[in-house]
Amino acid sequence: MNTVYACLLWEERTTKTRILEHFSFLVFLHPCHDDVVRVSISESHLEKQASSTTTMSTTTLIKQWTRTITASSSAKVGIIELCSPSNRNALSTAMLLQLQSAITTFQNDDNDVRAVVIKSSPGSNVFSSGHDLKQIRLWQQQQQQQGNNDDINSIAAARELFFQCSSTMKSIAQSPIPFIASVDGMATAAGCQLVASCDLAYATKRSTFATPGIKIGLFCSTPAVAVGRSVVGRKHAMEMLLTGDPVSAQRAADTGLINGPVLDDANQLEQKVNAVVDAIARTPTAVIQRGKEGFSNQMSHGHDLDRAYNVASTIMSEDVWREECIEGID
Repeated sequence: MNTVYACLLWEERTTKTRILEHFSFLVFLHPCHDDVVRVSISESHLEKQASSTTTMSTTTLIKQWTRTITASSSAKVGIIELCSPSNRNALSTAMLLQLQSAITTFQNDDNDVRAVVIKSSPGSNVFSSGHDLKQIRLWQQQQQQQGNNDDINSIAAARELFFQCSSTMKSIAQSPIPFIASVDGMATAAGCQLVASCDLAYATKRSTFATPGIKIGLFCSTPAVAVGRSVVGRKHAMEMLLTGDPVSAQRAADTGLINGPVLDDANQLEQKVNAVVDAIARTPTAVIQRGKEGFSNQMSHGHDLDRAYNVASTIMSEDVWREECIEGID
C-alpha cells in the first residue's frame, strides 16, 4: 500500500486534504490539536487506522475578501484577516495552508488586485503569536511515548509545519503583488517572520515584535531568514534572536523591520494603510509587478554591485519602451 502525508482542513462539513508526495504516511490534525488520526491511502480508498472516529468541526482560521479602492473604479485591495483568537493567531499547519490558499487566490484572481493587506481581527491585541506550540508539544509527547523508537508521524508532521511556513513566506516575497502587514498588537516568532516577509509593514505604538524561540530551546531559525533580510544591520537581527526580548514598534521602525511612522491607534493605522494602498493603485499593475520582481532580483546579488546594476540597467533599458512609460512621459 502506497501511503502519503496530508494535513486536514476542517471546513463547512467538508474534509479537504493537501497531499505531499515526498512523505510516506498520512496524519490528520484537528485544528484544536486534540485529536490525531492516522490513515493510509491507497490508489482506490482511504482506510482509517484509528480505533475511534474524530468529530469534525467548522474552523475558519482566516477570512479573505476584496474591496474597491477609491482611486480607481476597478482596482481592488485583497484583505487577509487572521481570526483564530483561541490560540492567538498561531501559525499552525492548518492556518498556514489557509493563508497559502488565500495568497494563491489573490494572485490568480485578476490584475485588479493591486495589493494585499494582512491584519488581525479588530480589537485583537495579537497579530500572530508564531508557530502553534500546542501542536508542537503534541508531537513531542507522541515521540516521547515511543521511547527509543522514532515516531515517524510526529517527525514528518513537524517537518511539514516548518517547510509549509517557509513556502508560505516565500509566496509572499515572490508574489508580483505587494503585501502589506497591518500590525496592531504582538507579533512573535513566525508572526514576526510574517511581518518581515511583507513588502511593507505599519504598526501601532502598542505593537511589539520578538523572536523568543531561544527562551524555550528552539532558536528562531526560519524567522531569522526574513528578519535578517528586513532589519538594517546584522547585529540588530542577532540581538532579537539571541535575547528573545520584544522590541517596541518605534525600535522596529528605527531598525527597518517596519515602516514609519508608528501610529497612535488602530484608526490611524487603517488610515495610513489605506493611503498607501491608494497610492499603489494609481500605478499600472504591470509597472508594480516588474518593479517588485526587479528589486528582488537585484537585491539577491547582495554586495555585488556590478551584478546588481547590470540587472537594474537591463530592466530599465527594457521598460523605457513599454507602453506604460511612453504614456507616462508623454
